[in-house]
Amino acid sequence: MANFMEGEDEFTVSDNVVKHVFRRHRDWVNMMGLRSVEDVRTFMMDVLRRPDEVYRDNFHGNIRYFLRRVGGDYWLCVITVGSEARTAYLINQKKYNRYRVTRWL
Repeated sequence: MANFMEGEDEFTVSDNVVKHVFRRHRDWVNMMGLRSVEDVRTFMMDVLRRPDEVYRDNFHGNIRYFLRRVGGDYWLCVITVGSEARTAYLINQKKYNRYRVTRWL
């Protein structure tokens, strides 16, 4: 598990979340050339520290979306619930545009 402070926020990226992302979201893991669970953790933490954009969920105020453009029409989205990272996945520009209108504040 890794914890770090960003401004007023402290985030936790648990071993279980990183292992889940490494196993289930290979599209972006491979796209970014990450080779290990620790590489994934480091990348997720970097997105949480230095996102390109951050949004709150329109329906659940404790959910935030930390986004970083990772090339072309793709964004990496790290989702937090409170202070815990829950997952990270790749979205394309079409989904980004839809979420901007319907999901994110």
